[in-house]
Parts: sequence; C-alpha cells; structure tokens
Amino acid sequence: MLLWALICMINVGFSLFFERRGMHRVRLVFKAAASTAFLVVAYLAGAFESFYGIAVFVGLALSWWGDVLLVSRARPLFLTGLVAFLFAHIAYSAAFIACGIKPTACLIAAVIAIVPIILLVRYVIPNVTRDMKVPIIAYMVVITAMVLLSGGALGAGVHWAVPVAAVMFFVSDVFVARDRFVAPGFDNAILGLPLYYAAQLLFAYTIHLVA
Repeated sequence: MLLWALICMINVGFSLFFERRGMHRVRLVFKAAASTAFLVVAYLAGAFESFYGIAVFVGLALSWWGDVLLVSRARPLFLTGLVAFLFAHIAYSAAFIACGIKPTACLIAAVIAIVPIILLVRYVIPNVTRDMKVPIIAYMVVITAMVLLSGGALGAGVHWAVPVAAVMFFVSDVFVARDRFVAPGFDNAILGLPLYYAAQLLFAYTIHLVA
C-alpha cells in the first residue's frame, strides 16, 4: 500500500507541474493515474471484504470521475464532476453510519464547525453566479454532513483517521471553491491538490483500520 501511496503523490506532483505550464491534457493523464492509485490502495486494504470498505471504495471511484471531470473549466463538466463528488460524500457518509454514530459527538462536531461553515458560506456564495448557487449550496450541505457524521463515528469508537480524512477533504474543497469562484490561481492547486489526495489515501487506508 505504501508503494501505491507514493505512486499517487508522485503523479500529483507531475499533475501540478503540467498544470503550471498549461498542459491540461497531459495533466489529465497524471491526475487520473494519481486517482487510480488511491483505488489500488483501497483494494489492497480489503475494500470488498466489508460494507465499510465497499462504501468507501464507491466513494473513491466516484471521486475518480470527479477528478477527471474537474480538469475542465467548462460548466457542464464542472457540474457533472460536482454531482460525482456529491454522491461520493453520500457513500462516505453511509460508510460512517455503518460504523455507528454517537449523536452527542455529531452535535459537538456541529458546534465546532458552525463558525467556519458560516464564514465559508459568506466567503464563497456571494461570488457564485445565480444559476450555480443551488448546486453549490447542496454540495456544501452534503460535504458538511459527511464531516459531522465522521465526528459521530469517532464518538462511537471508529479510528481517528476517519474524521481526519473527512476534514482534510473538506479543506481541500475550500481551495477548489476559491479557485472557481473567488480568486483563481495556481496557489489553490498547490495547497488543495496534495491535501485532497492525502485525504483520499487516508480514506482508502481506513478500510484496513475499520473493517
């Protein structure tokens, strides 16, 4: 698994290198390779041996499609990628629920998250075009629910790596939103892409820890 995690991050590096040079078709190849690597990590961790593993693998597979589709800045592909990631978060949420959820822990997670969420909404939504507001808000609701459920699963005894991966994924999406709607720039990819892939690799590895 460690070898494939390393392969993943090497491909992330190449993806960033070619993005910086505007070579988006070449970048797509390396990004797809990086995403394929986290699927391999999940498989090696025993993805098909438990409901948790299957649900996480489904989330990762949907994310693979989202990764490929979001390379383009075209609106239809962006929306399709957004839907792929939305269902990925639903799959992750199902995995957490299967582990058991402690409502009190969910509530604590919500209290901790409420201020950052409000600040994020006020930062992003005013810059979103009217026709994109509903899909973006829906996505933010689903990913926030995923993070809160990971906190509830932690309270029920799941490994700490689960909520860490969920939070990392959430933060990486902040950079995606910033790049698309607030302040486009390569700095978003430099910060967000490695964080995103680290989150996905950690999700994949939790199959070994949780299942």
